[in-house]
Amino acid sequence: LAKGFGKRKTVLISLYLSVCSLVILGIVANFTALLLARALLGFCCGLRYNSLYVWAADIAYNREILDRILLITHIFFICGTMWSSVLGFLLLDWIGWRKFLFFSTLPVLILPIIMVHFCVKDTRGPQIQESEDEAEQQETVTVSNFAARTTKIGLLIACVTFNGWLTTLLVPALIQLLKINKAGPNIHCSVTMTQGPELLLLALVNFAAIPSFLLMHWIKDKIGFRKLQGFVSLVYVANFVLMLTQQNLAVAISTNFITKFLDGIITLGYTYVLYD
Repeated sequence: LAKGFGKRKTVLISLYLSVCSLVILGIVANFTALLLARALLGFCCGLRYNSLYVWAADIAYNREILDRILLITHIFFICGTMWSSVLGFLLLDWIGWRKFLFFSTLPVLILPIIMVHFCVKDTRGPQIQESEDEAEQQETVTVSNFAARTTKIGLLIACVTFNGWLTTLLVPALIQLLKINKAGPNIHCSVTMTQGPELLLLALVNFAAIPSFLLMHWIKDKIGFRKLQGFVSLVYVANFVLMLTQQNLAVAISTNFITKFLDGIITLGYTYVLYD
């Protein structure tokens, strides 16, 4: 779609489809329709995810600007997750989950639609365009071990993405487990739900990625990615061992905070590697 219609139109299509999926989510009458609407929303996210980053590379004037765009993009992504958690703490119990979906997501979609329509053009930065024109005049360069390199970076991205989403899912699950262990297995399910101040704990855990992004942006030229990945992997293992051996709320939040911090370092790190 990005090649046929252009990256700008592809992003707009995904944004408009996301709005449609929100409308469907607000009127669903059963669980099957809810799953289908969420699947459509996930499809829209995947549709624009890669297009946005390639588009950023097209419109950037030089590598320094591109690195800043990637940093800001990642920071705002985390701000979106924190926005949902904080808004859930403030409004979810008052307005219900249907209206909450509109208030938490629709404003976040309307602003990008306006910006893409009126503030951003589907053009390439002049320096990148000139370098591409020069490259077209030169002979084609064959990259050695392309399949192996692609496979390795694909596995790395899969593992890092798994760790990132694992934290998002693990915190509510651990909170629920601790409540069940404290109150007993026959407690009503509504008592064990993640709600109230616990949503602020989710926002706190997600916040850990922001300082890690800033740290990674600062050290990206000071330390090799392989050495950094090896060190982070060791800390990952120690962190998960602590999480398994100590079952209380403070340990659950602090270990997941560390996990999200490490995930932020590697996520932005492999993004820089991809663009290299």
